[in-house]
Amino acid sequence: KVSDLGTVSVGQTYVSGKSYEGYIVRQDKTGKVLWAKSVAGGTQSDILRGVTATTTKNVYMAVGYRYLNSTYKYVGWVVRFNTSGTILSNTTINLTTSNDYLMDVISDGKGNYYASGYTYGKNANYSSGWLVRLNSSGTPIKHSYKYGLKYSSSKITRYNYQFYAIALYGSYLYLAGTTSETQYGSYDGVVTRFTTAGSYSTQWRFGASGYDVFNDIILNGSSLYVVGRKQNKTTTANGYDAWIIRMSSGGTKYMDKMYGSTGTDEFQSVDAYGSGFFAVGLYYNPQLKKSRGYAVRGSSSGYVY
Repeated sequence: KVSDLGTVSVGQTYVSGKSYEGYIVRQDKTGKVLWAKSVAGGTQSDILRGVTATTTKNVYMAVGYRYLNSTYKYVGWVVRFNTSGTILSNTTINLTTSNDYLMDVISDGKGNYYASGYTYGKNANYSSGWLVRLNSSGTPIKHSYKYGLKYSSSKITRYNYQFYAIALYGSYLYLAGTTSETQYGSYDGVVTRFTTAGSYSTQWRFGASGYDVFNDIILNGSSLYVVGRKQNKTTTANGYDAWIIRMSSGGTKYMDKMYGSTGTDEFQSVDAYGSGFFAVGLYYNPQLKKSRGYAVRGSSSGYVY
């Protein structure tokens, strides 16, 4: 959101002969596009995934990932720009040589920026959840990780972690994503808590018997809203429903709801709406046999208006 009530959005756009470039769109409060700009990172796919306002007026920081070269493959990507569309910086974070992805970023309003993602270079080619603190120039200050590693006699068991979104509440960061270190199914939705200093605190896992995932997390008042998808075998053997959980900062679950059809439905983003939520994603239309855009406005108890 911009001070004039407009918006800044980031993502990707197809470029012939290359695949994708990062994409930034500036709109006014009526939705009119004021400008749109592609941002090239390298010679292959470049994708921006999250954006936040900085403490500098009219300056924004976006994160994502871009292909660097055959050695580093995909690396973390940080782009700073202003509301006029001028690119102020375009930098990479070459963490490992095994693919690194930044997925979301948030500001603490004091000049610190925290980005969430995952890397394949810290746990024998299994993905590790990745938290990085950045300064106002987009330079990394501290890296933290969460990965699953268990020893049993002479056996080592490894697990995947991937963080897709991040929220800040007090002195804690809450990272939402998915993990194969499960309590319920093949993958659980996971919320992992770190201190703002980068120390691991605790985590909570939720899910059913399938591949469940959290795509976004926000703070509304003192509650955290987390959205994604969860397997629902009561509607279809292999389908997923759009899924939302409201929880406290200490992990108490207040609400756990699913919405959808007989196909695969999923929430991809959520924002606060009063004391409740407004979530968007994809809905499978069984009559058309196609997926369509999906929006749900609900109360803090999950009641749909």
